[in-house]
Amino acid sequence: MNLNTRKNRLSKIYSFITIGLFCVIGLNIFNRILSSPFDFDEGVMLGFAKNLLLTGKYSTHEALFDPIITIGPTVSYPVALSLIFKNIFIPRVVIFLYSLILLFVVYFGYLKNQSIRILFLCLICLTPYYYYFSSHVLGEIPALSLSLLGLLCLSQKRYLFSGLFLILAIMTKNIFLLSLIPGAYLLFTQKKFLTIKKIILFITPFFLLTAFWEFYKLQVFHFSFNDYFDNLYQMIRYNKNLSRIHLEFFSQRLSMLSGTFGLNGIVFLISMLSITIYSFIKNNNILIKSLAIYIFVYLVYFFILGPTVWYRYFFPAIVFFIVTLSSTVVNIRFSRYSLIPIIIVLIIESQLINENSKYIIQQNLLPIFDQTGNKIFTKSPLLAEQLETAKYISTKIINNNISGVVWYNAPEISYLSEKQIYRTPENPENAFLISHPFGRLLVPEVDARISKYPNKKIVFETTFYKIYKKND
Repeated sequence: MNLNTRKNRLSKIYSFITIGLFCVIGLNIFNRILSSPFDFDEGVMLGFAKNLLLTGKYSTHEALFDPIITIGPTVSYPVALSLIFKNIFIPRVVIFLYSLILLFVVYFGYLKNQSIRILFLCLICLTPYYYYFSSHVLGEIPALSLSLLGLLCLSQKRYLFSGLFLILAIMTKNIFLLSLIPGAYLLFTQKKFLTIKKIILFITPFFLLTAFWEFYKLQVFHFSFNDYFDNLYQMIRYNKNLSRIHLEFFSQRLSMLSGTFGLNGIVFLISMLSITIYSFIKNNNILIKSLAIYIFVYLVYFFILGPTVWYRYFFPAIVFFIVTLSSTVVNIRFSRYSLIPIIIVLIIESQLINENSKYIIQQNLLPIFDQTGNKIFTKSPLLAEQLETAKYISTKIINNNISGVVWYNAPEISYLSEKQIYRTPENPENAFLISHPFGRLLVPEVDARISKYPNKKIVFETTFYKIYKKND
């Protein structure tokens, strides 16, 4: 067998594996699109998008340009348009398309040979949270795809497009302002070729889109500068609270890493930092070096400034790390057969996951069942209860208002029932109250609040939801 024949055969094997891995990823995401429940944050974003479609106003039920809106126009407008199709799951397809963009950008733009690309896809297959973020209407995947596109264009000296994609990423999720730091590194590596014209091309989209967006907001406020600056103040205040020093959460964040990845939090963090630093020093790919910087910056943000201990805020660093790890490991010469490093990394990866995650991973690799044990494309128990609860509210609570017991107002049920659920339980016009375990978890005084209504009556109950009639 000559060399060309061997290369052709190997190329066909790689192509077959690649197609298979893309199919596994796509099937798992679609399984979750159709079967996984709607959570609180997703409910808020979908309710806002529905309001945008019906009223044309960029607002929640409570306020114009509400600070709790954590997705930008790059997500909100496509999601709002998708709601025209009158299907509760269609908005999730928008995020799935962004997920495909992310995979293709990394596959063709960041990774330079087939072994690295296959390793990247394998690691994505072994990351359950990638499926979660790719199948729920949240801003992380869209912002990641735009940010990665911006850095890729910058490495190719396409300054106008780089500036455009980076500002769109920042508008999608404000935290991706951090992408300007690896962007600055890429510009520094090109300092010999930079000219004033190129710098102007890079920053022009930032000024134009920011100016356009702020003018749009001013126009929505009917050119009332008092209302505009009051909203701006509320936005700054909200983001300041999310980005102040939270050293008291450090140990809890380490515990989150341990619970999520099955390895001691400190060991996981040191391993991640060590591989990141090694990648920056040894990897010749300038894009991978920029992602190594991105990881370090994001870790500093998460452990020092991050607002909560939830894994959601750690997810972007995981994606960057998977890309960096894939590129770096294959460059280490274990043997002349480049698939050996892939096998080694997959074995290590499987050992780092705790028992719960192992079960989820098994379902992700062979998506015959979801994590609840249901057959593929079968609604999870929580989703079934959400639909049942929404049906009760939309058919039985017609002439009365309903409120959450506290600020947790079950926005996912509001979206599914197409009925506003308020945050004012004390309002006598709100004859019904709804509670949920997440509300009890986040706000311990839920039961104390409910006890203020001694004449209440449970009119609807599932494992997860309860609806009370106050009967005052």
